[in-house]
Amino acid sequence: MQKVCLGLCAGVILHVSSMGQSAPNDRLSMLLSKTYDTLVTGNGVGDHQLNFAQWDPSQGDLVAVRIQAQASVRYGYTLRNVADSLSDTYTITVGRQNTISSPTLTTAHDSVDKDIVDSFSLEHGKWQWKDPALLTNNYNYKDSITDNIESFKGTGRFLLNYSPMTWSTVNSTNNTSYHYDATFKDSTLLSVTYFYTLTKSVAQPKTTRPGNDKLTLYPNPAQDYIQLTFNTLTGSNWQVDILAADGHNIQSNRFNNATQARVNFTTKLAAGAYFARVTDICTSQHYTVTFTVL
Repeated sequence: MQKVCLGLCAGVILHVSSMGQSAPNDRLSMLLSKTYDTLVTGNGVGDHQLNFAQWDPSQGDLVAVRIQAQASVRYGYTLRNVADSLSDTYTITVGRQNTISSPTLTTAHDSVDKDIVDSFSLEHGKWQWKDPALLTNNYNYKDSITDNIESFKGTGRFLLNYSPMTWSTVNSTNNTSYHYDATFKDSTLLSVTYFYTLTKSVAQPKTTRPGNDKLTLYPNPAQDYIQLTFNTLTGSNWQVDILAADGHNIQSNRFNNATQARVNFTTKLAAGAYFARVTDICTSQHYTVTFTVL
């Protein structure tokens, strides 16, 4: 992992981080990432307009974009039972909504979290308080975008609108009267991560042909499985090997008389570049296609 400080922009710090992996025999492929991030603070509610660098296509082939908001909220309150003579039980819930929109996004992205943070009983005239403290929920929002990524490409900057809203509600068992004050302070780390590849063709064995015309793979990027379609008129017997970027075999599966196959990953694959090597057992020919896991 390498991290380089770029400097200050509108009072916030942006940084870039990169990661990559080497590749197997027939094709050199590296999945790398570059992250820009900035920290915004407020009182739990706001409308922040931020500028992030676009992806420069000269740096590599853009695969996916991940937008993430990691918010920490400090919350405190005072509550007093002002009923004439009744005691009551109060439950306090805190909610957080993160809304992210941008001209580069086809739709706005929202996440909503709610947590019960306190429950207690009070006699009439008594009060309960909590000094501002960090909530256990970080209110994280993350979305990976694999289509409509062309608008992220360029040498300029793009606008990202971030509009958080934090609120609290009080429920009482007996609906007694109460007086309630709450305070919020929040800080949110907003980041845009570009996943991209660098590819370089090298000499291929004679028994191996590019898989583009003989083999179709989706989804790409993948998470738990890949679906393969063998572009043949009739079914054949296939062996499918999943290879890590360094070439070692992660798993092997066999499919008989098949024109397609779903390959479920037997272990959780870390983010990176992988290869599906497909062998036609009848002809001993190999087809290889690359895919990524985010």
